[in-house]
Amino acid sequence: MKTHYNKKRARADEILEEGAFEQTALLEGFCRRLCAAPFITKPDTIALWLELWPHFSDQERQLLTVLPDPCLKHVESRMGKDKRAEQLRSGAKRLIDHDSRLFLEGLRLFPHAVCRTAEAIGPLDGKSWSGLEKELRNHRLWLVKSGSSEEEFWQAAELLQDHRELPQPVLDFLDHERPKENAPVQEFQASLTNYLLRARIEKVRLAAYQRLRCHHPVGSNQ
Repeated sequence: MKTHYNKKRARADEILEEGAFEQTALLEGFCRRLCAAPFITKPDTIALWLELWPHFSDQERQLLTVLPDPCLKHVESRMGKDKRAEQLRSGAKRLIDHDSRLFLEGLRLFPHAVCRTAEAIGPLDGKSWSGLEKELRNHRLWLVKSGSSEEEFWQAAELLQDHRELPQPVLDFLDHERPKENAPVQEFQASLTNYLLRARIEKVRLAAYQRLRCHHPVGSNQ
């Protein structure tokens, strides 16, 4: 009788033999990790990670393999139903190709939000996704830089202030018109980086819902 590890490992080996995968120590270690506890016993969950693997660069694969167990497990936990699994698989590929940092860093910090967004964009047809992606790249949340310099930070803050799309401490500072030289810029920059990451993830999801005409649950009176 095959163990949990052996069943998943057999499925991984089957996929690796069928695909054009470069066998590396990094990939082998990642497979060993995903095939063992505490990951989900369902063998097909390994297929998701191996399908996503070619969509990452070598550097991004390094980042993927060091994500904490709970982040990776959350993705697997949402693959219990075949329909959801297919939407998640399709949407995850689109997110990675759109913005791999959004996917990887988002999965590290906001795994639930990333999975919901992937599931939202998965059902879109190719034309709808292409149009949505173009729309997103021209949206202010994508046009601003979180700022490696103080000047970039203030430029981003100026663009986003009127839309109230800034971390609350930054908004409070700007609303009170305090002198810029008194601002804790490094702290603000860090908070803006995380804020933009989460805001972009949510923007993708909500824009996808709008295109699918499913803003509200069935039966909503809104």
